This record gives sequence, C-alpha cells and structure tokens, in this order.
Amino acid sequence: MTKFRVGLLVVVLIFMSSAVAIAAQTAVRDGVPYTIQAEDTLWDISRAHGLTLDDLLDANPGLDPYALPIGEVIIIPSLRNLSGVTALKPATPEPTPEPSTGTIEYAPARR
Repeated sequence: MTKFRVGLLVVVLIFMSSAVAIAAQTAVRDGVPYTIQAEDTLWDISRAHGLTLDDLLDANPGLDPYALPIGEVIIIPSLRNLSGVTALKPATPEPTPEPSTGTIEYAPARR
C-alpha cells in the first residue's frame, strides 16, 4: 500500500511541475506578435514599443539579438506582464521652442 502512495505522489508532483512550467511559458508569451522586417534591430523595436531590450529577450527566449531572421514572428510583451517597467524617453525628441521676439542676446564685452 505504501508503494502505491509513493507512486501516486510522484505522478502528482510530475503533473504539478509540468503545469507550472506551462503556465510560466504562457505568461511570458502574452503580448502582440511582430514580424521582423529587413533592417530591424531589437533596439529599434524595443524603443518603438516603449520597452527595454531585456523585456524583448525575456518574452522571446532563444532569440539571437545579433542575427534576427527576417520574417520571424516575435512577441512584443504587454506592459501588464512586465515586472520592472521603466519609463523611456520618446523615440523622437520634442522640438526646442524658438525664443520669443524681443529677447536680448548679450555678446561678451570687447576691450
């Protein structure tokens, strides 16, 4: 009878560990699919979506950042699935305002 209980316990533990592994993979894969285009870099893709390189690599295990295959579909993770979301500056800087008219600019004094 004890051999049966030990065997049943082993089966239950194996089942639970595989369920946890599948759940972890599913959580990472939640996001938007993106097809890699020519001239794409992970840096450009991450900046365009407000992510870090680590966010993209975590969502796409096995992806080689130095050799992106054109046409491969990767996952852009949604912000709710990221553990350490950091605010990034916009990809395009805001224009510098022009000085208003009537502003006096001073030059160094000459001697």
